[in-house]
Amino acid sequence: MLRLHRGSVLPRVSVERTREGTLLRAALPTGADLRGVIVYGIAFLAVFAVAFLPKGGISGQIARFTQAAAFFSVFFGALTTYLRRRRLFRATLLLPHWPLHLGDTVQARFRAMLKKSARVTEVAAKLQCVENVVIGGGRDVRKPTAVIYELDLPCAKSERQVIDEEWTLTIPADLPTSYDVALSKVEWRVTALLGEVPADFLLLVTPR
Repeated sequence: MLRLHRGSVLPRVSVERTREGTLLRAALPTGADLRGVIVYGIAFLAVFAVAFLPKGGISGQIARFTQAAAFFSVFFGALTTYLRRRRLFRATLLLPHWPLHLGDTVQARFRAMLKKSARVTEVAAKLQCVENVVIGGGRDVRKPTAVIYELDLPCAKSERQVIDEEWTLTIPADLPTSYDVALSKVEWRVTALLGEVPADFLLLVTPR
């Protein structure tokens, strides 16, 4: 069935207007994120318990243990990501104007801090344009992701408690703009890693 998109194709991004420019805040983990981790944990425990049932012989048990291992992998990944994100106290990105446009070159200021003023020894950041599509449906659904553009952003190599970086963001004029529809979307974003702690910002890029 053809799914028609209604309304705006632009992604919704929460921003704050300030005297200095437009401020974006990295999302912190929410109760919904924790509930998702709990659901994955319950699913793993349920599948793991079923794996011990003497049903289907050895081959059946092997298949159930394999399924339990897959559920544990998803649960462990979700838990690890949640715990890392919880270590972030605050992260902001200040831009001179909003939205950004194809062909722009702008100065951005990134500030961040971990909880308990923990020191950060390494910071890595990138500007990315990523395309996500949905192919198929049901159990056969696939969601491939392709990085269309990537720019490494220079960061100081020093141990510090407060991260304060200034970056030049270059948006090539010949790449797609931001959009978000039912089966396809293009995201422009700045991704930063404070050690192992992520701080991500979704950008809005439109035609000039």
